[in-house]
Amino acid sequence: MKLQDLFEKIAQESFQVEQQEILEQEYKYLDNIYSNIKDNKLHIDEFIKNHHHINYCEAVIYRDGTIAYVNPSHVETLIRATGLTHSEVYNEMPVWEHTILWLVNKTGCIAVWYGDYIAPKDRKLTLEQHITLKKLSNSNIVSF
Repeated sequence: MKLQDLFEKIAQESFQVEQQEILEQEYKYLDNIYSNIKDNKLHIDEFIKNHHHINYCEAVIYRDGTIAYVNPSHVETLIRATGLTHSEVYNEMPVWEHTILWLVNKTGCIAVWYGDYIAPKDRKLTLEQHITLKKLSNSNIVSF
C-alpha cells in the first residue's frame, strides 16, 4: 500500500469517526430539548370536545385509542412513544427506511393529518384505534 493511500484511508476513517461523534452530540441535544415534553394523551371524546381548528389536525393515535396533538412533530412524538433515545432510534432504524413509516410500524401508533393518516403496515389496528379514527371522521376533524 502506498503511503498516500494509507494517509487517505486514515483521513477517511477519522472523518467517519468525527461524523459519528457529531451525530451523537446532535442526538443528545435533541434528547435534552424534548425530554421535558409530555404528550397530553386524551380520550377521543375529550379531544373532539377541545378541538377548535378548522381543516387542521396533526395528531398521533396510540394503541390504546388515546390521541395527542403532535409536539413539535409527528416524528418527535413517535420517538417519545418508543421509549428510546434519539441515538437508539437512529441506530436501530435501517438507513433506507423512511423515519415516520419506521416509527409508525415500531410503535403501532397512527400518524394523523387532516386529510390522511399513516397506519402500521405489519400490525392490525386495535379496536380502540378504529373507534378513534371513526369518531375523528364523524366529527369532521379529519377529512378521510
